[in-house]
Amino acid sequence: MSDPVNPEIVFDLIKSPAYRTAHIDGAFGGITTKGKISIALFSERQPIPTSITHALDGNKIGKELGRETRQAIIRELEVNCIMDPDTARAIAEWLNAKAEESEKAKESIGNDVDNE
Repeated sequence: MSDPVNPEIVFDLIKSPAYRTAHIDGAFGGITTKGKISIALFSERQPIPTSITHALDGNKIGKELGRETRQAIIRELEVNCIMDPDTARAIAEWLNAKAEESEKAKESIGNDVDNE
């Protein structure tokens, strides 16, 4: 039971079965028809081949002869988040605070932790 003078609330953090970690390189989105904010987070990468052709050397796979690949940079959509403006502002404030904290941590250790 919480103290009436100093009330508090406890939140238990439980991972959903769909929980995962995703590398994020960017975002795009807009406003939904209900006035909510929609943001799709994406990772960016070079395309993987759609097919690879190899020579056959008897019963063995020989050297690579060629490959078919998309002629574009891939932006893989990881998740789409929909939120109200108050939640968006709270997340923006949290992200700004964490960005400042990260920059200070980089300065204090004297190297670039972006190389992870």
